[in-house]
Amino acid sequence: MTMAGALMVRGVLNPTAITTDQVLPGAPVVIPTPGHTVGHIALHFPDRDALIAGDALVTLDPYTAQTGPQIVAGAATADSGRALGSVKRLADTHASVVLPGHGEPWKDGIEAAADLALSRGPH
Repeated sequence: MTMAGALMVRGVLNPTAITTDQVLPGAPVVIPTPGHTVGHIALHFPDRDALIAGDALVTLDPYTAQTGPQIVAGAATADSGRALGSVKRLADTHASVVLPGHGEPWKDGIEAAADLALSRGPH
């Protein structure tokens, strides 16, 4: 990751807080998914049957190069227990398409992805 420029990524200078009752462009449902980071969120687009999971659930762990639905390795996860709890929350959306923060889109439904991630557990 260092060779790819990870140390040169600039942070967000003026972040804006998002609340679960806020209407965002495109009308996604904000889903709090703490674990990877304290304030992590996912975005569910019910009208598109899609879920942007971000790093709450990935299909490629950039730290271990393992593929398939999982939470990010413990080295980059603030609280693995909470991260696994957030995966359960994602499954409640029943979205067909999952867009992870790392890896290929998952098109077999969030429930299947969540089951695989939960069975894999923290690593």
